[in-house]
Amino acid sequence: MTNIDVKSARMFDEVIRQVGAKTVFYSTWARRGAPKQNQQALDYAYMQIACELKAIVVPVGSAWQSVQKMDWGVELYSQDGSHPSAAGTYLAACVFYATLTGKSPEGLSHVLSGHAVDDAGRVGADTPRESLCVKGSSDSESGVAGAPATYGRRRLP
Repeated sequence: MTNIDVKSARMFDEVIRQVGAKTVFYSTWARRGAPKQNQQALDYAYMQIACELKAIVVPVGSAWQSVQKMDWGVELYSQDGSHPSAAGTYLAACVFYATLTGKSPEGLSHVLSGHAVDDAGRVGADTPRESLCVKGSSDSESGVAGAPATYGRRRLP
């Protein structure tokens, strides 16, 4: 049903705990065009193993689904329909920040450095500089602890 290997997750969690760290699961998104139930199955699988291991889940897939429902015309997927675009990567980073710190990423510096890379992987390409940022967090709206509730558009310099 999902690509989560529970046996390996348990094994890695044990090693992670031995060094005094905490397991964090990156709950990803379903492929473009996949039925809505695929995202629900992924979310459920990650939450099940996270509950068992008392681990953290970074609900990036849920955030993607929320943004897609808002129908802003922001393309989160790269051309292959599986990997993230620049906007998808930025949204994922915002969700990681919100989940791991418990703070909103809104207002953080949005100055980018380095060379732009477009969705086809071309360095220095003329890429759109519009991205997304999280505007708060609410367990009640998403049903997932630390999950972003609303999102906003931000034009990067």
